[in-house]
Amino acid sequence: MQEEMSLHTEVIDDVVLLIEQIRRMGLPAILEEVFKGIGWEKIKLGLDTGYLVIYLISEGDHRKLPVRAWVKGMHNTLELITGLRSEISISPMIG
Repeated sequence: MQEEMSLHTEVIDDVVLLIEQIRRMGLPAILEEVFKGIGWEKIKLGLDTGYLVIYLISEGDHRKLPVRAWVKGMHNTLELITGLRSEISISPMIG
C-alpha cells in the first residue's frame, strides 16, 4: 500500500528578510507601546501592523483588504519564521 503524500509550496521572496529587519528594529514592541498609549492595549496590533508593513513592502500594494488572505497564504512560512502557532490572526482593524 502506498502512502498518499501532499506537497504545499509558498513563495517567500523577500518576506524572511523583511520579518528579520522588522524584528531587529523592534517595530512590533514599539507599536504595542504606541497603541497602549492610546488605550488599545487589549488588541495585539504590534505584530499585525508588522505583517501589514511587510505586506506593503513585499507586494507593493497599499490596500489593506488582501492582507488577511496574504497571511493565510504565507501561513507556514510565517509560523516557521516567527515561531508563532498556527493561530496567526490579523485584527479586523488591519485587514
